[in-house]
Amino acid sequence: MCMCVSYGCVPEIDVGPPISLEDIDGDGWTVAEGDCWEGSIQPRVQAGARAHEVISSDVYPGAPDQWYDGVDQNCDGLDDFDQDGDGFVLEQYVGIETLNVEGTGTLPGGDCDDRNPQVHPEAIEVVADGVDSNCNEVDLCFVDRDLDGSGINLETTGPIGCVADGVSPNASDCDDNNPYVFPDNVEACDGIDNNCDGSKMIAELDQDGDGYVPCIIDEHGWLGDSEILGDNDCNDDNPMYHPSQQWYLDADGDGYGSYNSPSEQRQSCAPTGYFSSLVDTDCDAGNPNIHPFAMEETDSVDSNCDGMEDAGYYCAGAPNGVDGYYVMCSNHLTASESGSICQQFGYDGL
Repeated sequence: MCMCVSYGCVPEIDVGPPISLEDIDGDGWTVAEGDCWEGSIQPRVQAGARAHEVISSDVYPGAPDQWYDGVDQNCDGLDDFDQDGDGFVLEQYVGIETLNVEGTGTLPGGDCDDRNPQVHPEAIEVVADGVDSNCNEVDLCFVDRDLDGSGINLETTGPIGCVADGVSPNASDCDDNNPYVFPDNVEACDGIDNNCDGSKMIAELDQDGDGYVPCIIDEHGWLGDSEILGDNDCNDDNPMYHPSQQWYLDADGDGYGSYNSPSEQRQSCAPTGYFSSLVDTDCDAGNPNIHPFAMEETDSVDSNCDGMEDAGYYCAGAPNGVDGYYVMCSNHLTASESGSICQQFGYDGL
């Protein structure tokens, strides 16, 4: 594309964001203070580069630099595709410029380890040192298939494909097919041993068997062999406490909740306020003396929520104050009929 002026047509050049002396993007830096991307125009990830979302406020002096995206986040003016600064880039990044950094995109390819400045096509090869220093694919090579910086030992006398698989300065990886597993890595909430020490952190274990682990699952997800329902378990010693537990409103504090409307139910990892009951069998949410298994009196009030008083059997009581018994008065029923009615309401019999 070109733009026309009075003396002809010249190529249109992307000069980046307009120069501003204000901190427009809110990253705490201005152009005068060294910010190399200031303005409302957002930087773009270069074609062929490692893709991820980057915005103007991510770019300022000293910012964490994401290598291989073609954006100079930390404003150091260096080629974003030559991490180790040895003058060579990985083959897949040949010819890709770093946005608004002059002279980039011209470095030759052939680098097989862009984390080691001693490894590149013009390096002097040290025989049998475990490093393919000159990237000719012949040596005792520590192959790093998952590109996490830690490899495994492969002995060979011929080409071993180091450029394709990557190389590492060590052979201590315990899982070279998983980039989230290598020595000295930070343990994450993902269900696997991230640092190769043979164990996972306790917070990754579901010790109460409720399907939830105490930690917050890492952004790359759960990779463990054991299946779980979720994370953020507030009490891993009690299977009743987990984020999906249903608690019912126990307004009268008798230990039994009620559920007459959605507002009387709450999903929470632990009881909160009046939402403290795991059951919704209270037949009178406003009376602490009425609930399942409460002591019945010889009146017409259904104290234990069994429903017999509602059916007309209200001459009732627990003899000698012993719970679990029920006395039913009727002048029109035989003992057999009375026993059958008792069973209908959940009792063993007459």
